[in-house]
Amino acid sequence: MRSGSTFMSEIIRQSGKSFLVFEPFWGICRTEFEKQRSSWKAVCSNSEHEVRSIKKISEVLQNIFNCNFNPLPVEVFASFWFFPQGTGHAILNKCYNFIMNNQKNTSKVNVRDSKAKARCVQVLEAMCKNSTNILIKTIRISFELFPKVVLKIPNIKIIHLVRDPRAILHSRRELGHLDYREIKNESYGLCSKMVKNIYNCNRPMQRNIFSLKFECLAAYPIIVTKSLYTYLNFKFTNETNSWLITHTKGNAISFRMKYDANVGNSLIVSLKWMFQVPKNVLNSIDQECQDVYKNLRIPNSPTLQQRHQYIRKSDLPNFYSSMCNA
Repeated sequence: MRSGSTFMSEIIRQSGKSFLVFEPFWGICRTEFEKQRSSWKAVCSNSEHEVRSIKKISEVLQNIFNCNFNPLPVEVFASFWFFPQGTGHAILNKCYNFIMNNQKNTSKVNVRDSKAKARCVQVLEAMCKNSTNILIKTIRISFELFPKVVLKIPNIKIIHLVRDPRAILHSRRELGHLDYREIKNESYGLCSKMVKNIYNCNRPMQRNIFSLKFECLAAYPIIVTKSLYTYLNFKFTNETNSWLITHTKGNAISFRMKYDANVGNSLIVSLKWMFQVPKNVLNSIDQECQDVYKNLRIPNSPTLQQRHQYIRKSDLPNFYSSMCNA
């Protein structure tokens, strides 16, 4: 999605000894698992890369939250060793002694070796049980299913992260995942999904959901993080405060990891798209994303660019004031 969820995950991990599971549903709809995912038939929406079976979702989430990894399907367990952001990735790397082919974005690991799997996950389960919180980062669960997830897992806390679609699409472009020739279709697909998710998030009686706007986190990192920590019942410490200042007010540093978060001035980073996306591309995005702009209280591109042109540097945090005061 490129919504800033990796950075948000890092903020939550500052709260204590966190165990992070990164995109557990990633492997379900991928081509290389096509012949292996018989148990997932009629479960995955290939057009949106989302899992839609509440039974399957609940089983996976409950096993993860209970630190019970051995029963996880091979398609789910694949994420543990594919994404380096997840807790224990280095342990699995060594344990399985896998070979990763970065060029083709595939990995060859004998995850079906039950003895090796049992031995490797035992260490991960111990790390999980010793953690203070368990964090799952995913973009592959259909949002309208979350009320049912809450009924099955009452103690779950959900953070719905949204971001200006222009920034999301620009981030995809930087990663080589977006061709501007397809910008109209890509914008329509993204913004249609965002509007639906925002609507579901704002429905009356929606429980256990905290709505977070990335631009507000970038503009007011300490205020927003304190609010987030209150929702999660975490303690906001001086160490957390110092980490936030270092990672949102400093000079930009790239870690050169494809899906990692960058350190730098978060407010300036959030505005990069404004100076790098061609005008005709922004026009196409604006045409397809008006409903998202209305829901997030953000103007179209010409208005936003004009506002930036006349705003003083000292007033830059107020650039998103209409969005963040909503």
